Amino acid sequence: MTEESNDELDIFLSKIETAKIPFKRDMAAVRQKITAVADDATTDDKVFSLNRSLIGIAASVLLLIAVGWWFLAPANDVLLATTDVKLKTATLPDNSEITLNADSYVSYDKEWNRTLSLSGEAFFKVTKGKAFTVLTDIGKVQVLGTSFNVFARNNHFIIACKTGKVEVTINSSDIKKILSPGDVIQYDSKEVKALTINPEQIGSWSSGLFQYKSFPVKEVFKEIGRQFDVEISVNSDINKKFTGYFKNTKLDSALRSVCLPLNLTFLKTSDNKYLIK
Repeated sequence: MTEESNDELDIFLSKIETAKIPFKRDMAAVRQKITAVADDATTDDKVFSLNRSLIGIAASVLLLIAVGWWFLAPANDVLLATTDVKLKTATLPDNSEITLNADSYVSYDKEWNRTLSLSGEAFFKVTKGKAFTVLTDIGKVQVLGTSFNVFARNNHFIIACKTGKVEVTINSSDIKKILSPGDVIQYDSKEVKALTINPEQIGSWSSGLFQYKSFPVKEVFKEIGRQFDVEISVNSDINKKFTGYFKNTKLDSALRSVCLPLNLTFLKTSDNKYLIK
């Protein structure tokens, strides 16, 4: 693949990363959107065309995203998505603000009713008004006007309230909690933990600082993998909890920040693969 082709692919992927996709269980509409994005892509105001192989790659990425959301958020119209490494901040129709972490997805109906679906992690600053609801496949969060963080990955559901009040409901149980600033609920399909932290720490990942309190270290390494676009394997006998932080500036420093307190070591096995033992 030529250097020029690589540049074209990067530009095209940047287009589809934030594309607004019709979600009405109509795959033809999704394909139509892919074609429209390809036709619309420009560089320095000059239209360019991608070769068939590049369009195929990019279309596959977008279709995978669509299929993943097909069941989680039926009848939703608008999708905001991020890839590994990338973060995105967007303004919602009611002027609420959302910051999406890497590899995260949000969808909502174009007829905005202050309800959206989330997979991944996001920090919200919600304007005052009627109830604002975040749906995930594990549980839901409802607020009126506040700021809070939602993490919903790999059967882990973590809600942290920064300001105001947050109501958390877990789908598989009768658990319903009201959180105040600094309150955190962690749920992993086995147990629910209630924690209290400094509210200023909540959402700090949006500026590159990832902080944890008694969190499964395997999930922390998955986050490092997302932030640096690398594959990190962890020995199966490692089941420790991590309290601390890492920054998403240098990979080696991030790995050391997590490994050293837990007496773990990391080994680079190839260009983008690491082993924790």
